[in-house]
Amino acid sequence: MSIDYSVDWSRFEWAPSADDSLCYRRELAGPEFMADFYLRPPTKDTLIFSGVEITLRSPLPQTDFVDRLRDVWIALRYTSPIIASQTKRDKLGDPFMTYRVEPDVAKVKEWAARTVCIAKGAQGLDELRFNLSLKDLPNEFGDQTMLHVCRTTDSQYGLLIHTSHVPVDGIGVKIIFNRLLTSLATYIGGAPLPDVKWGSEAVNLTPALPFATTEPLEGSEYTRTLSTIMEDIYTTMPVSHIPHSFQLSPYANVLYRSNMASRHVTLAQDATQRIEYQLFCPHLSRRSFSGLVATRD
Repeated sequence: MSIDYSVDWSRFEWAPSADDSLCYRRELAGPEFMADFYLRPPTKDTLIFSGVEITLRSPLPQTDFVDRLRDVWIALRYTSPIIASQTKRDKLGDPFMTYRVEPDVAKVKEWAARTVCIAKGAQGLDELRFNLSLKDLPNEFGDQTMLHVCRTTDSQYGLLIHTSHVPVDGIGVKIIFNRLLTSLATYIGGAPLPDVKWGSEAVNLTPALPFATTEPLEGSEYTRTLSTIMEDIYTTMPVSHIPHSFQLSPYANVLYRSNMASRHVTLAQDATQRIEYQLFCPHLSRRSFSGLVATRD
């Protein structure tokens, strides 16, 4: 008996919701689905952190720095709206990703005020990351990507992205950070950001993996590959999923699964290219990290 491996790939395409034309949704695909599974109890361990310490050539008070950072975060939402996406579940408990386009810029600013957070009580990014590892995402508003600011001096700031693994992977969060820092370097001096037409940003939503790969999605090669993968999963999957916890000393988990070469970034109004260069040159390392934290008492 042959098995029908055909798939309705349209389920994984972004499309307006039947109930709300401003709300776009699609089903989770592949690793997104697995990331959502591991976010559920008892594990809750598929969260990504990525951080960097930056130095400003001209000091900037924290209030002004955060204001400009939020402006850049807003601009980034237009070009990379995945940072404002949410993961929800239907009546059967099946997960899907959703994004609501926002014609009202005031609502966008409310989102930025909520998701760009000033760290309190943390002495540096290591301690901040540890503190955040004890909290869950999404938060009570459904936000699943947060940007945290940790001030050292008016010339030195730490930035930490804390996000669910559902909307992005490790490479994706590095791309987001690169875009953020490039824009911040350009507009840190207070130059106005380019005007955008809010409500039209859905065209920039990140496609699901089936629409980003060049691999065939049907035919003999697809069937053979899928059959091999499913057989491997079946033969290696445990009979039951045993709850586990991680008992680590304070801050030990800060480096747990760390997998990104460290970098140090210098920001200036005319340093866009320099930032891009420094982000991708490991020999310029000073202090930065990226990885998963899997610590639960």
